[in-house]
Amino acid sequence: MASHEDNDLLSSGGYGSLSERLSKMRHDIRGSLTILVAGCDMIRMKPELSEKYLNQFSEKSQQIIHLMDEFSRHFERYASLEDQLSVVLPKLKYGSPGQEGSARAAFAEQAATLGLLEQQLAEARSRALGSALQTSLDEEELRRLAREAAEIEAEITVYRARAIQKIRPPLTDSQKAAIVHAATH
Repeated sequence: MASHEDNDLLSSGGYGSLSERLSKMRHDIRGSLTILVAGCDMIRMKPELSEKYLNQFSEKSQQIIHLMDEFSRHFERYASLEDQLSVVLPKLKYGSPGQEGSARAAFAEQAATLGLLEQQLAEARSRALGSALQTSLDEEELRRLAREAAEIEAEITVYRARAIQKIRPPLTDSQKAAIVHAATH
């Protein structure tokens, strides 16, 4: 089931929530950077205060990292959901509003799992590529890593198909043909 945050990301196309989060992050990071710059100026004027300010610098840099990580998680969750929907929704824009709404709801239910699977797929592909680039090629290991990536991709395909099955009213034959055409061309 989609979390409240996922629903926020989907409201108004998700952009309002992301825009607000980005604005808040920028504001908070600018505030932290202002303190860092002011601290540097104070250290120049009063070197004896350097230990005090260096501790604050460490704290502020950790806050900045936390803010960026938090925004990135929200952005990636939204982007992952939109990537899933981009396969289906363009062909539904001439369908019923119910179809689009049920597609969004179905993919939102699976957004967290699909996001995790996509992350696992990226890591599996990275391992396979790393194996392929070794000085001495171990073909069996490369095949094993490629199969691992393929299994994750197959699981993603099944999750997408489950979501498509929940679209109401069901997709018409012409919508299905358009989706297949878009995916293969």
